[in-house]
Amino acid sequence: MALDSAGCSGDAKGRQVCPSVDEQIARSFTASGGGYWDMKSKDHGDVLVHRATVAKEICRAHNISRLPMADLVQVLQRPSSYKGMDGRYISWLINDDRARFLYCVVPKTGSTNLRRILAELKQRPQNVTRAFNWTRMAAKESWFYRFDFLSSRSADQISEILNRPNYTKILTVRHPIERIISLYRMLFEGDHFENKTVNFLQSVTDGMVQMIRGRLKMPNLTSENVTFTHLVRYIIDHDQCIKQARCRTNWYEAQWSPVWRMCRVCSVDYDMVIRLETYDMDLPYLLHRANFSSTLHYPDYYKRTSKDLTDRYLRQLTKEQIDGLYEVYKMDYKLFGYSHTRPDVFKDK
Repeated sequence: MALDSAGCSGDAKGRQVCPSVDEQIARSFTASGGGYWDMKSKDHGDVLVHRATVAKEICRAHNISRLPMADLVQVLQRPSSYKGMDGRYISWLINDDRARFLYCVVPKTGSTNLRRILAELKQRPQNVTRAFNWTRMAAKESWFYRFDFLSSRSADQISEILNRPNYTKILTVRHPIERIISLYRMLFEGDHFENKTVNFLQSVTDGMVQMIRGRLKMPNLTSENVTFTHLVRYIIDHDQCIKQARCRTNWYEAQWSPVWRMCRVCSVDYDMVIRLETYDMDLPYLLHRANFSSTLHYPDYYKRTSKDLTDRYLRQLTKEQIDGLYEVYKMDYKLFGYSHTRPDVFKDK
């Protein structure tokens, strides 16, 4: 029985039977070699919720204790004042009263585009559902938009927001290796996408170079000769420094911090987990939930790193360095179903 381009076929009575939109996207994604999506529900929202549920179960299985509310509030408001591992990582949680979202910003997981969406929700009139225009807000504007960050709120306000009923707490994730590759390409290979002329981005690059140069004791390093291996060595070394209580993360180092640490995944009750790998499927559901237009096409140039490109960067690393990265991101791998040996594979089951 022949299938058309959408995977449709004819049944016994000659009627055309077609897969759902989600099924078509999932088949296309799998065929492209970009991992797999184990579809167990017709409602894609169930998949997003299931990911968050699995993360909670894994936290319990690994005996990772939830922070008491007072401690969690302190960590989210002033992490440097908190003694212990949780005080060594900064976090950015955005509160959106209109969409009733609480969103943890994780760099290199599609966070710029999700901030664009939240900014659009704030700006547009109530009940307007025009299709989303990705070019309406520049990336730089989304970085400095007037978001309501929890860290700017009082302790009582943070506690109240965290406990609000009918609020959706959102987390975005991506394979750890691909996050690092994306960061390296953006900062050191001129792959800035739409941000090529942003002076702010150059200042980030310069700050990164200064830190890598100092930690690796390589005074001649510049933005022109920092290799992917240099960045990986820095990440591994800095992670050890944090675990030995000699370091904290600053704004720059948050660009690659483990998601579970930044977002306090085992202490904040996230309702949904969105993958960069499945943004085409995840974002329309999120927009629908916010009474926003579900008409959305995620542009190809915003999508994930290709498997061939990932392999090219991995070949630059030694086994020891790959194993070192696994130790840095071990809980991210476990909580979010990513494969240590196969960056092109993830599990949603």
